[in-house]
Amino acid sequence: MKNATDIVAILFLACIMFLIGAIYSNLSRSSNERAAPAHSSSPNSSGGLPVFMNVSAYCKNSCCCGKWSDGVTASGHVIKEGDKFVAASKSIPFGTMVIVDGYNNNRPVPVRDRGSAIKGNRLDTYHDTHQLALNWGRKQCKVWILETEL
Repeated sequence: MKNATDIVAILFLACIMFLIGAIYSNLSRSSNERAAPAHSSSPNSSGGLPVFMNVSAYCKNSCCCGKWSDGVTASGHVIKEGDKFVAASKSIPFGTMVIVDGYNNNRPVPVRDRGSAIKGNRLDTYHDTHQLALNWGRKQCKVWILETEL
């Protein structure tokens, strides 16, 4: 009966090795997917990891900007039709490029504005009209913060 015991022990060890290999493979694949610079799975061309942020939207009208609705951002940028940029907290410098999942076809946009409610893990995406800003709403999005302006 010792042979049967040896076979069971070998099968048990083989199963354990298989499980360890499967776990390691999944961990490696997850790590590679997060860091992959491929545009489809991770829009960040620098290969950085995304962060989840609370992303809302605004327009240049007084309904969103109040007394600061003069069409000039906090960085001094004069807003033009078709502009795409974000407002971020002071922890992200003006000119820093970010990719917001679902905004601007996942292409990088600069940080060009600030907002009194933009603190911590929040961003505001700029939209040409109030209706477009309302359509965006508020959502949790993956955001890639790039190092420099492209």
